[in-house]
This record gives sequence, C-alpha cells and structure tokens, in this order.
Amino acid sequence: MSNFLYSVDDIKSRVAGVADKYGIGRAFLFGSYARGEATPQSDIDICIEKGQLRTLLELSGFYQDLEKTLQHKVDVVTMDGLDNNFKAEIKKEFVLIYE
Repeated sequence: MSNFLYSVDDIKSRVAGVADKYGIGRAFLFGSYARGEATPQSDIDICIEKGQLRTLLELSGFYQDLEKTLQHKVDVVTMDGLDNNFKAEIKKEFVLIYE
C-alpha cells in the first residue's frame, strides 16, 4: 500500500469505476479525508449504500478492488450495517463521492 495523499477528486474518480462495476448505490467519504486532516498514513474511510450488492462475497470483492485501484488502505462500511449513534456521528462529515 502507498503512503500517498489523495485529493477528494482523485478518490471520487477512482471509486466511480469500481462502484459502477458492483452496482453500488451512493458512496460517502468520512473520517480524516472528509475533514481535510488526512496524512499519507491515513486510511480512506468509505460508507456505501449497497445498491445491487447482495452477498458478503460481493462486498469483499468491492473492498478488494477499491484497495487495488487506490493502492491504499481502505475501510468500507455499509449504511445499513451501522449503529444508529455511529451513523449519526459520521453523517456530519459525509462527502458524497459517488451516486
């Protein structure tokens, strides 16, 4: 994995192809990249609406393709898999990166 610092636009353009492939609904950036506080060592936190994803295997494939495309550590969470309190907290910093 790289120690490269991406811009939000870089992330948007790289995520789009992978999200299209898997039929993702919307995708949001959150965490240090969304707050503008990322360092080269920061992971890229992404929350998705699953869209056409139906299985854990498909979600795993999406995650692996994202890491391969970005060459960076990625954390992916699904909107419906989040605790309501955590969801409310991270929604405050959501940056839409795919729809």
